[in-house]
Amino acid sequence: MRYSVVVLSVLVLCLWSCDPKTDADNTNVIGDTTQVVLIQDSLEFLSNNIKANSSNSKYWFDRANYFLRRGGIKDALIDMKSAVRLDTNNTVYRNKYADLLVTTLDIENALINYGKVLFVDSSNTKAYIGMARVYALVNNPGMATGYLQKAYEIDPHLSEAYFLEGMIYRADYEETGREESIKRALSSFQTAVEQNPSYYSAYIQMGVINHRLQNDIALDYFNTAIAIEPKSTEAWYNKGKYFQDKEMFTEAKQCYRTVSDIDSLHSEAYYNQGYMKLIFEKELDSAIYFFDYTTQVDSLHIYAYNNLGLAFERNGEIEKAKSAYRKAIDINPDFKLAKKNLNIISK
Repeated sequence: MRYSVVVLSVLVLCLWSCDPKTDADNTNVIGDTTQVVLIQDSLEFLSNNIKANSSNSKYWFDRANYFLRRGGIKDALIDMKSAVRLDTNNTVYRNKYADLLVTTLDIENALINYGKVLFVDSSNTKAYIGMARVYALVNNPGMATGYLQKAYEIDPHLSEAYFLEGMIYRADYEETGREESIKRALSSFQTAVEQNPSYYSAYIQMGVINHRLQNDIALDYFNTAIAIEPKSTEAWYNKGKYFQDKEMFTEAKQCYRTVSDIDSLHSEAYYNQGYMKLIFEKELDSAIYFFDYTTQVDSLHIYAYNNLGLAFERNGEIEKAKSAYRKAIDINPDFKLAKKNLNIISK
């Protein structure tokens, strides 16, 4: 079984999808407390703590979490390793360290550290789920589900375990097309949200799967995900794609505009608007604008260059069309569609 890139990405990224927000992330804190939180969540404050007492494992752990909240995986990994070295039997630190190792695909050391957690605490469900995630990543679903069963025996209400189980079944469906696997995936995701009604990632997965199966309930799942995380470009984009595939273009464009408002560098939101303009609405100037903007945001987007060529070609701008096709081919010399279009127009 070979997992798709999307499934692998979700398996890794879902490590942090359910982490509770710290006080530093809480925008409802007011007054003097806000100032204290901001100071304590500053890199200078955290680094000064370490300078004052470098043998305090908590200081290293706190700074690791600071880096992690800001996407600094490499720096977080270094500090978390120091925290574990200073407090070797702290299962919270070691679990987090193992999680970070998973994100860097250091599989061997991740397994070692989850194993050390279980040696200290054989009832640690986070470590069992971590082991399951690692085995899912290395394409061993049998071992993965075995560790999930151990976690369920300790606590049958683990939403994260049900989510991971759903991803394992989804991966099997991606590879084999087995209908039973997609049914089990949906069932596992549904159980995850029953255990945790705010499990954003599970709603996204149910929306994506139902969208693929052409079930209209997909829209409800995307809306629920948006209610949980109103500024999620992932949820808004998927909702837009749902409307686009239903040929509800006004609604789709509204969603894509929301994506762009949240993240002005989200290339696919521009690309899809260009696609609708080119293929369905026949508005060539607008299509050219959106495809060109897509290439400005993502200079390696070969499909945007190809469709920019098509839009120029249909607009009678042949030399510009050739240039766009050539750009796509320069990026990927094996891009047959652009080669075909260039050959046709060159004749």
